[in-house]
Amino acid sequence: MKVQNHSGQLGFSMLELVIAVLLIGILAAVAVPRFQELTIAAQNAGLKATASELSVAASVAFTKFKVDGTPMPTLCSDYGRAPYIENVVSSVYTITGNVPNCELTGPTGASVTFFVPN
Repeated sequence: MKVQNHSGQLGFSMLELVIAVLLIGILAAVAVPRFQELTIAAQNAGLKATASELSVAASVAFTKFKVDGTPMPTLCSDYGRAPYIENVVSSVYTITGNVPNCELTGPTGASVTFFVPN
């Protein structure tokens, strides 16, 4: 409700401003945790997609190793430097484990296991 003050100007009352600030605070308190949950869920979905892409890239690298006669890595971290794979993994992911079961860990600490042919 607009109130006219002694100088003839229109404005909001102090109570209306306090209520508006209070409502904005409540909305922010509800929205921020939900936003953080959605951010983590998106990062985990990206982790699963990257693991799937890595599995395909590992199959291609496996075929290249077989064709070239190059010895295949036994550590999953060595596969991370293999052709077709090094372009998939960014610095935020780490690959651990022993072939054929490798584990990809993302920035949130979540991990996904993917298969590497041997």
